[in-house]
Amino acid sequence: MTQLISDTPIWEAFKDGDEEAYAAIYRENVSAMYRYGMSLSSLSEYFVFDCIHDVFTEIWAKRRTLTTPTNIRSYLLKSLKNRMQ
Repeated sequence: MTQLISDTPIWEAFKDGDEEAYAAIYRENVSAMYRYGMSLSSLSEYFVFDCIHDVFTEIWAKRRTLTTPTNIRSYLLKSLKNRMQ
C-alpha cells in the first residue's frame, strides 16, 4: 500500500458509514494482513483469513466508537495479532 499522507480522511469517512472507504481500507491492507498473519501462525491460511474477516467485521460494527489511528495498517496488524491469540 502506498501510505496516504494522512489516514485520517479515509478513516473518518469509514466511521461515518462510507462503504467505499471501508472497502478501500480492506483492499489496501488485506494482503499485508495475510502475510503478517501467516508469519505469526503455523495454522492454516483459512484460520488467518477468518481472523482478518473477524477484524473487519468488528471494526465495521464498532466504527462509530473507534478512535482514529495514526496509521491504519499498524492498527489493523495489531488488531489481527490480538485476534489470533
